[in-house]
Amino acid sequence: AAQGIGAAIAVALHGAGAQVVAHDRDGDRLRELQSQTPGLAVQVADLARPEEVSRLGTNVSGEGAVDILVLCASVQRRRPWKEALVEDADVELAVNFEASRALLSHLVPPMAKRGWGRVLAIGSVQELAPRPDMLVYAALKAAQTNLIIGLAKELAPRGVTCNVLAPGVIETSRNSEALQDERYRRQVISMIPTGRLGLPQDCTGTALLLCSEAGAYITGQRFVVDGGMTA
Repeated sequence: AAQGIGAAIAVALHGAGAQVVAHDRDGDRLRELQSQTPGLAVQVADLARPEEVSRLGTNVSGEGAVDILVLCASVQRRRPWKEALVEDADVELAVNFEASRALLSHLVPPMAKRGWGRVLAIGSVQELAPRPDMLVYAALKAAQTNLIIGLAKELAPRGVTCNVLAPGVIETSRNSEALQDERYRRQVISMIPTGRLGLPQDCTGTALLLCSEAGAYITGQRFVVDGGMTA
């Protein structure tokens, strides 16, 4: 949550009155975000390491009852699937799926016991239209969405909603190198009906709805925020 969509959602939730614990593996970036958002709590952990995922879950629980869980961490390694390194795929699996599953197991049961909770996972438009050089990433995002929708059915009677926000092409540091190519940038924009790339803040309205009392009757859904690109 120290940059990009995760940071935008953390700041938006904080601004709406939530007590937010922002997580990232980069402590310097977290402290910078914290300096810009007084009152924000932070936790540093590498989600590629199971022991650190477990420690993160314990530490966050120690901050008090967790009502909202936003799963926004992911690793994206770009290369053709036939050239994919085993170690790269293992890291993507650990961060993009296993860490989410572990945090859900740790933090969601208390929500169900209290009768109120919100789970929001950040997905991807690649779940439906995977790029050839990111097949592992796309497959794991699809797996995470399947997990969230399955949990939604189980947890709905307990007051816990589970949804997915799937962003389109958002201007973040992850996409900055590719989007520096003006020809590619124009090509991407030409496929977006709104005529522009998305900003991290474009995702916050949907996130606030789904994480609030206003979203109590919305669960098991996948919301695409892409300027109409998939239309």
